[in-house]
Amino acid sequence: KVVSAEDGGKAGGEKSKTRVNLSSNAIAGTIAGFTSSSLTHPLDVVKTRFQVQDGVRSKVPKYRGTAHALVTIVRTEGPLSLYAGLTPNLLGSTIAWGTYFYGYNYLRGIARENPRLLDERGQTGPLVNMACATSAGVVTCFATNPIWLLKTRLQLQVGEAPRYRGMFDAATKVVQQEGFTGLYRGIVPSLLLT
Repeated sequence: KVVSAEDGGKAGGEKSKTRVNLSSNAIAGTIAGFTSSSLTHPLDVVKTRFQVQDGVRSKVPKYRGTAHALVTIVRTEGPLSLYAGLTPNLLGSTIAWGTYFYGYNYLRGIARENPRLLDERGQTGPLVNMACATSAGVVTCFATNPIWLLKTRLQLQVGEAPRYRGMFDAATKVVQQEGFTGLYRGIVPSLLLT
């Protein structure tokens, strides 16, 4: 889908129409999300393990630091454990960034068509941009919360008998045991972070 956007960068205040291809924004976001998740996933596993490590009730071993966690996970669980939850992470990141880039630029395009939302230079101001970003973030949050929940559950499986065999098995079991709303656990803090 193509929308028109104004570019106030011309001399003498003259505005030119620029074509902004929303699909290219979504594709750029998708590629960025996939690439960053692919390269940093082992660190995401370590981060998730640290977040639940309380030293008392957790099944997750106590790690002294990032390097120690990486080495311990490889030694005790095997190198593939550093990629636990990779599928939902790749899916979630590509959907999240694609949705966000598309939504943000789509909403800014709509805002640019309303003269009341433009500043004296004919551009969207900080409040309009923030509203567009927040709205895109809320939509992205609702679209991806189930995926992040599944990723976290898969990453926290430690021991001989994993509860979930993969992303789709985890989704099925969450819905069966906790209901559809179980996929949206943690949505309120996620929305507040938007």
